[in-house]
Amino acid sequence: MSQPQQQCKCCSSLLSLGVTAVFLWLAYRPIVPRYYLVSFSLASSSPPARDNTTTTTLISSSYSYYYQLQIENKCWEMGVYHDDISLSLSPSPSDGNLTSSIPSFYQGHKKTADKSGSFFAGGAAANVGVNVTNASSASALQFRVGLESGYRYKVWGWKTSHRGVSLGCRVEVDGSGKKTAENGIRLTSSAAATTTTTKKKSMMTTSLLSLGVVVVFILY
Repeated sequence: MSQPQQQCKCCSSLLSLGVTAVFLWLAYRPIVPRYYLVSFSLASSSPPARDNTTTTTLISSSYSYYYQLQIENKCWEMGVYHDDISLSLSPSPSDGNLTSSIPSFYQGHKKTADKSGSFFAGGAAANVGVNVTNASSASALQFRVGLESGYRYKVWGWKTSHRGVSLGCRVEVDGSGKKTAENGIRLTSSAAATTTTTKKKSMMTTSLLSLGVVVVFILY
């Protein structure tokens, strides 16, 4: 075999290995699960009472707050083990009042999970603070939905270490008791800087694990 032919064959092999490595990296790189509040409404046709003199929102015991949470796993070949998901509903980040929970579950790769539930205000009406986004509309109320949970990736039957999740979003409710946003509202990070740093280190560890999988696959 001539030298040009050998060089051509070598280049083809390297190109094939490169394409394989890129494909495997894309398939096994960790992607953080995404959480969306796709539905939020009140059981009654009218919103909770609002004290116009003190601009205070009242969460009444006569109302149930229903929600639908959508969770996306964008990983190509990695499943996700979700811990129990704790949700909170309040008019402001500092006022936690109502809670709800979603049991732990497993989510396959490239799958979307829809979880429904409700917040119920038991007992007497609770004065929990203010958050009215549009002062010109007495029926426009805004709440904060908080989410606390954790998850692990599944890679070829192995489970990675836990990653904590601390997210939140604001949802506005109109006079009919439904959220004003037409599309789903993505919950974003509200964790402290130390938590963010820990998460970055954990993601780096998983990325190195994925790279190791790629190397092993190429060598064997």
